[in-house]
Formats: sequence, C-alpha cells, structure tokens
Amino acid sequence: MALAFEHNEFYDLRNIELGIMPPYSKQQLPLASFQQRVTQYLIQAAENKRLLTRIEAEAVVWQELEEELLQLAQVGISSLR
Repeated sequence: MALAFEHNEFYDLRNIELGIMPPYSKQQLPLASFQQRVTQYLIQAAENKRLLTRIEAEAVVWQELEEELLQLAQVGISSLR
C-alpha cells in the first residue's frame, strides 16, 4: 500500500481508534436507516434555514451510526460477563 499512496494520504496511527462492532445481524437495522436519517437531517436544516450539504448530513449520520454500533457491541459484551 505504501507504493500506491503518498505519505500525506495516510492517517496518523494516533488518530485511529478501533472498536469492536456488533454482529452483522445487529448492524442491519441501524445501517438500513442511513438514507432516511440523512434526508431527515436535510429537512430539519431547511426548516431551520440552515445550509447543510448532503455530504455534511451523511458525515453526521455516519458518526451517529458509529457511536450506536459501538454501544450495541458494548451491550453485547457486557451481557456475556
């Protein structure tokens, strides 16, 4: 990979924080709502007369989904103890 990318195209390892994801079956429902959630953010922004691009709305939703999935995984791990 080092040959395919320039040095500045890599993330600094200190900025990478990996987490455990729940099983695929637990991810399906939250991920299936992605487009609906993005659309809802865009509608809310328009109603509040805020400028929000689709890319910005998608970034917010991805962050929310990431947090939700990490929490689902933690609940699953806690129930095993």
